[in-house]
Amino acid sequence: MRKIFLLLITLMTLQLGTAQVQLVLNQQESATLARMAEEEKLAYDVYMNMAELWEAQAFIQIAAAEQRHLEMIKTLADRYDINMSKAVRSGERGIFDDAVLQKSYIDLTQKGQQSLTAAFQVGALIEEMDIKDLNAAITETNNAQLQQTYQRLLEGSRNHLAAYSQNLKQAGTAYVPSYITTADYEAIMRGSAQACQPGKNQPGKQQGCMGKKHQAEAGCAGKNNGQSGKACCSSKNAEPSDKACCSGKKGQGQGGCQGKKTDL
Repeated sequence: MRKIFLLLITLMTLQLGTAQVQLVLNQQESATLARMAEEEKLAYDVYMNMAELWEAQAFIQIAAAEQRHLEMIKTLADRYDINMSKAVRSGERGIFDDAVLQKSYIDLTQKGQQSLTAAFQVGALIEEMDIKDLNAAITETNNAQLQQTYQRLLEGSRNHLAAYSQNLKQAGTAYVPSYITTADYEAIMRGSAQACQPGKNQPGKQQGCMGKKHQAEAGCAGKNNGQSGKACCSSKNAEPSDKACCSGKKGQGQGGCQGKKTDL
């Protein structure tokens, strides 16, 4: 009986030790988590600037998504007792601890101020950067929680890239990827185009463009410039928030839908 008791104690000790190991990140994982937080902040800060300047729904909605992504990372950081950068903790717009991201913020914001089309190009570029870094982050860790979180962020960035690209297409500009391969970019666009089609298993139910209805985050890219309300929000069952996505800024050559909630 005493031997059985000691054996149980030993097994419990081993299990507790394993649990403690799972709650500790190595140096690379910790650094990557902190870096991803600043990258999400970069996206949020730039998109908020563009939203205030151009009043395009794409930036308003995607900025909100980036804020949710940042909160997801902060939750993980708290769980693993990882300190976020001073800039992330303060939340002050346009301030970054990482010198490279600080310069990127300045350069991207200045470029986005040139025109709405340039702003959409900036958005697509940022999402490309995120996709590249998130793919690397997923492969460098075996931690399931980190991988799952990064995968969710990755899906969001793919949807965001597709939304910005679609807006550029409406403006008559073809987006050319810089950080991911052309093949990967085309695969993302094909996947988003398929998500816009009515569900085969749900006849008559519209999937939103540039988003997935089953994630409650339909997006609208719009096909007819200047014809908001017809391009993507004609569904009789569309909710008011879905219809509101078709409020692109007219007179800028960017009518139609400027993007609805396109990710988690």
